[in-house]
Amino acid sequence: MGRILSRVSGHSEIIRTLLQTRLSDRVPSTLLFTGPEGVGRRMVALGWAQALLCPVDPDGCGECGSCLRVEKNESEGLRIVEPEKNLIKIEQSREILGFLNLQALTPYRVILIDGAESLNPQAGNALLKVLEEPPPKTVFILIAPTPRHVLATLRSRALKVAFHALSDEELRRAQPAPDWAIHAAQGRVTKLKKLVSNESQEERSLVLETLKWWLEDAQSYLRPAFRERVKDKDFALELARSFQGFFRDLEGRRWNLGMPSQFPEAGELLRQFPAEAAPGLFEMSLGLEKELKAHRDVQLLFEEFWIRSHQLAKTGRMNA
Repeated sequence: MGRILSRVSGHSEIIRTLLQTRLSDRVPSTLLFTGPEGVGRRMVALGWAQALLCPVDPDGCGECGSCLRVEKNESEGLRIVEPEKNLIKIEQSREILGFLNLQALTPYRVILIDGAESLNPQAGNALLKVLEEPPPKTVFILIAPTPRHVLATLRSRALKVAFHALSDEELRRAQPAPDWAIHAAQGRVTKLKKLVSNESQEERSLVLETLKWWLEDAQSYLRPAFRERVKDKDFALELARSFQGFFRDLEGRRWNLGMPSQFPEAGELLRQFPAEAAPGLFEMSLGLEKELKAHRDVQLLFEEFWIRSHQLAKTGRMNA
């Protein structure tokens, strides 16, 4: 509990600029926060909302009743809207309009739409008038991967704020972690925290064991234990991504890139493998993830991957 912005790693210039808008009484009515998932867009949005609603400190004190209610998502001045079943519908837009019709009880009213790319045209159109002529002291914060993901009629009315992946040092300040996890997190705090969680460590052990099966046996996809594991779609996707990390390690060894290994535990096995096969195997593992997301038969996909990847590793080429 406390001041949300003090817990944000990185994005110091964005935070400074946002806080300055209140001091100068030039708070934009609509902002679009874009950037990779997990780098802190939502946390900065909530921290700024906390500051806007704080009656004690324009930077947000983190201790008053208003700040604590924002932290608990119980603030009368903050409305958070998120997709329901991957979609933000017109009913949710109407709820926003109803919220704005209520008497204002806070210095500002903040509407945070996390997943603005999920607004369907009807929901977006329902908000157009209020975005064009917002009530006084009303702030809309839209969060999306890129401006192109948001309806053109909405993004044209928003001030764009671009967030970027965090540096390795910023990640370490947010979450102490081994080098392989920092590298694998790709600048995203949420991914890093997941990687070092106990649950993730247990899953990582299973993934590593499965990778060893692949390295040691071209027919290990027939193992009952393997077939049972990949019935879990999330595990199957994580395994496909782990193959990508493993083959990146292989490519790094090939070119002596000096990058932190995502699988330092598999170093001995890596040394037994032909590094020149790494680029093709990496592309193959990307294709595996794509096919899994397309809901193809999981067992069949892994069987094809096992056979074709071992063929490529042994011969340097793959039959059609």
